[in-house]
Amino acid sequence: MSNTTNQLVSASGVGTYRLSDWLDADNVFSNLLHFENYYRGEHQANGLTALQLSSLEFKRFWRPINIIPALINEPIGYIKSGTFAIECSNPEVQRWAEAWYKKRFAPAIGKIVRFSSCYKYAFCYLWVDDEGASRGLKLRVVSPIENGKRRARADFGTDDDTELTAIVLEYAHPALGGKVAKQKRMILSAESITEEEMTADQSWVATTPTSIENPWGVLPVTVCENPDGSDLTTIIPLQDDLNVNQYDLRASRSYHGFPMLTSDDPIEGTVGPGKIISGTNINRLEPADLSQLIATQDKIYDQIAMLTSSVTMAQRPGANISGEAIKWLMSSLMVKCQEKADQVAACAAATLTVAARMMATDDGLYMLENPTSAD
Repeated sequence: MSNTTNQLVSASGVGTYRLSDWLDADNVFSNLLHFENYYRGEHQANGLTALQLSSLEFKRFWRPINIIPALINEPIGYIKSGTFAIECSNPEVQRWAEAWYKKRFAPAIGKIVRFSSCYKYAFCYLWVDDEGASRGLKLRVVSPIENGKRRARADFGTDDDTELTAIVLEYAHPALGGKVAKQKRMILSAESITEEEMTADQSWVATTPTSIENPWGVLPVTVCENPDGSDLTTIIPLQDDLNVNQYDLRASRSYHGFPMLTSDDPIEGTVGPGKIISGTNINRLEPADLSQLIATQDKIYDQIAMLTSSVTMAQRPGANISGEAIKWLMSSLMVKCQEKADQVAACAAATLTVAARMMATDDGLYMLENPTSAD
């Protein structure tokens, strides 16, 4: 992870931020968009010929079976079933931390693992709700991209490129009364909070004359990082192979999957199952042999299981993977899950630390989180 000269200057002129190349460069955003599309099942037709792509039957046969969500989400159940021990010298703080983790952080683990697996980063944004029914310090998990738009861009500093020093969170403000939704963003750092909105000419303007001083003195955002980048870099080529195989299988089954009859005499009327055909020199054409395509499909699934350590794929009906191989895959999957669990644990520890520091400087927030505490 390296910082480049990509910079963002706040509209109020208060801050200049060096944005992470992974989250800001246009070519990287294209990759993130590519990853999001594949996760959602919007796949490119890689591997098909120009003739196949131009065929009127393309849409009829191009219906990819999207395996990516199953592979990305497979570790989540194992991770959520584990335990996270919280140790604190202050019993009161420990009781709060355990309750807050169970109420706010644990339900978010699925998104944290999913976003970091797909996009390298998952950001945990802490915000204060002092009006809702479930008031208190809440957690929102933000991905770098959402619905084809940037959602988060980060500044990891210059001294320690693993430390998150500032972040830009972009979002669409809900449209009310028939009005068009406005694009807004927050620029957050330990020193200040700046809110901006996009004008009709696509430029950002500050919604307040100056930035608001950060009342907590700590950046209310933590990050869970996947050091391998995106897991989809391995999965997408395998998904493409499966898509082409499925296309060929559907086309072959539709056009050549049933016996055909030929005759020297012209045949009038419709021809199909149950029809009586008369003529001379009637010949039968046997259907194409689809066994090779089916065998290739099974090999692709087996390859997916081996390269992604997926026990789910290895245990599918018709799988040709030995019991010993499945044991090896289970061991490999557990190593993979442990690595992701360690990433989540580090994020949880950082998030609880930030939450505790926010409460320590905000009496109102402290009372929201500890309503039974004495003044």
